[in-house]
Parts: sequence; C-alpha cells; structure tokens
Amino acid sequence: EASLEFVASEGWTRQAIVKGAEKAGFPGAIQGLFSDGGIELVNYYYLKCNNELIEIMKEKAGDKSENVENPKEFVTWALQQRLTMVHPYIKQWPQALAMMTLPQNVPVSLANMLTLVDDICYFSGDRSVDVSAFF
Repeated sequence: EASLEFVASEGWTRQAIVKGAEKAGFPGAIQGLFSDGGIELVNYYYLKCNNELIEIMKEKAGDKSENVENPKEFVTWALQQRLTMVHPYIKQWPQALAMMTLPQNVPVSLANMLTLVDDICYFSGDRSVDVSAFF
C-alpha cells in the first residue's frame, strides 16, 4: 500500500516497492519478496480497486441485487466507477497495461479482469451463464 505513493514518480517498478517498504519502516531489501517486481504492485492495485468496487456496488444494489431496475445502466455505472479508480495513476496506467499483457503476466491479468466482470454481472442481478442478457 505504501508503495502506491511512489508510482507517480517511479512507475510500477521495484523502485516504487523499495521506497514504499522504506516508508513503512522496512528495509528496502524486502522488495526481494516480490519476485515478479512491479507487476505485483499492479496486481495489488487492480485487486484493491476491484474490492472497493464490490463495496460500492453492495451499497448501491443493496442485499438483493435482483432488485436492480435496469441492469444495463447498473453495468455502465459500475464500469464508470471502476475506470475512475485508475485516475490517480492515469499517466502511469499505460505502463501497467503493458506489463499486464506480457505473456508471463497474462494468466493473472485475465483472472483479475474476469473476476471484475463476474462481480459486476452478479451485482447487476444477472445470474445467467452467458452474455445474452445484455444484448
């Protein structure tokens, strides 16, 4: 979490992790625990935003997401909410996207995206197993 403060100046890099560790009172060498480097910071932020969106959707949809009046509008709103979460790092986000598309990072990146899509569909009230409900 502390490393996110340094993404603006260092990008999604090991250096941002080192600076965040030092700010949190740990030695910079702790970055060695993050063997994949900056992509782990990207994945952390991606999942953090996804979890924040879940809480926001729970507030909007309530306990019964089946009560969402217009699922298409809800999906549009949820996507807008999620996209605005990238705003603090908008200048560094192309670097994050490039890192997510590297072959070794694609499986986790796709899993993160599919979880996001699944959560949005669930809170919109969609319980179908295909995408036909939105077309």
